[in-house]
Amino acid sequence: MCVHMIVSVFSWNNLRELVEAKRDEIDSAHGLQNFHIECNETIVRHLNTLYSLINIKTVECLKGLSAKLYNIYIQAFNSCNVH
Repeated sequence: MCVHMIVSVFSWNNLRELVEAKRDEIDSAHGLQNFHIECNETIVRHLNTLYSLINIKTVECLKGLSAKLYNIYIQAFNSCNVH
């Protein structure tokens, strides 16, 4: 009977150690996965900001270009328009 109790205690201790080791592995993998998710979210946030800035600059450039083209058109029209 004593041998059976020693084996049972030994088995429970082994099982507890295995469970704790597996929990540590899962916690580590979970932490790494969260790190990757946060990195990806940061990259996406920065890319969205960059995309917005590029769009703003593009619109500003097009507005300036439109005004210049309009002025060229008016000058050409006025120079061709004979009074």
